Amino acid sequence: MSASLRAFTEGLIDYAGLFPPAKLPMADAVEKYLAHRTAAEARMLSRFICPASRLDELHEAAAANTGEPISISALGRGGANGTEFVTNLKEDVATIAEFTSKHTGRYYIDAMEVRVPDDLMTQNETRDVREIIQSLTSILEGNFPNPVRPFLELGPRDNWEDSLSYLVRFIDYQNNILRKSAIHPKVNPAGFKLRCGGVTADAFPSIEKVATTIRICRNEKTAMKLTAGLHHPVRHYNESVQTKMHGFINVVGAILFAWAEGLDDEALIPILAEEDASAFKFDDDGFTWRDRKLTLAQIESGRRSAIVSYGSCSFDEPVEDLTNLGLLSTSKH
Repeated sequence: MSASLRAFTEGLIDYAGLFPPAKLPMADAVEKYLAHRTAAEARMLSRFICPASRLDELHEAAAANTGEPISISALGRGGANGTEFVTNLKEDVATIAEFTSKHTGRYYIDAMEVRVPDDLMTQNETRDVREIIQSLTSILEGNFPNPVRPFLELGPRDNWEDSLSYLVRFIDYQNNILRKSAIHPKVNPAGFKLRCGGVTADAFPSIEKVATTIRICRNEKTAMKLTAGLHHPVRHYNESVQTKMHGFINVVGAILFAWAEGLDDEALIPILAEEDASAFKFDDDGFTWRDRKLTLAQIESGRRSAIVSYGSCSFDEPVEDLTNLGLLSTSKH
């Protein structure tokens, strides 16, 4: 593995084996995750994604684990409106806090993912959205022994760009408070979670939508987390869903270029649309897409600040594809 690919993929994949299309039983998903942690490419693996409501089930499945603590990103239930969102958030966080306290040293939960209520973003209620983000920070701060980073997701809608801009501005507002103050040492700056696919064609956002999302998050210095539809490195047509799937090299690469070079939507779209794997190159000096290049330092900086990880229900597929492209050496799992 070249130095640039190592930096590009370090801790990049959160394992989401519980979710479609894999949708494995908990015991099978945990078994696979623990096996992946011992693979040659284990440095690419990050968290196990688990709903807060299934943490006890996870513990039963992981009873035999005597290795390092299992790193977890917990999923909250969200809510149909602001009141329900805050109520569910308090219950989910209490569940997570009790779980970590009960099993000290066996699990490490440093991320929480939750979807913002659709009705608030439709109404663009400034006060309510601000209060929800402030409530999120306050609830997380009061319940965890270690810093936790929340990722907020926005559901599909017609006014995507306006709603996204609106939400990310408030995320940035609250993040700036965190950065300037020691009041919330147990909450890391929030990020935005983008869904890149699913099990049907309509679940895959357009290249234009992805480019716009990257640009808005970059403008507000808001880190991104990706999920769904990113099993493979390079954009391609998939017969099973009858549409083109985004490649994780395309999307992660576009995010890194956007932050390093300040690219706008027009410049990001060709990177996201690239289907020729040979257009992407990794060497010890940096990462190249056609005539654009990122240095190793820019990749490392971007991974810290711009793109945290992406969720995938398969770890084998990304590894096998990178191997087939000649970017990884062949190894057994």
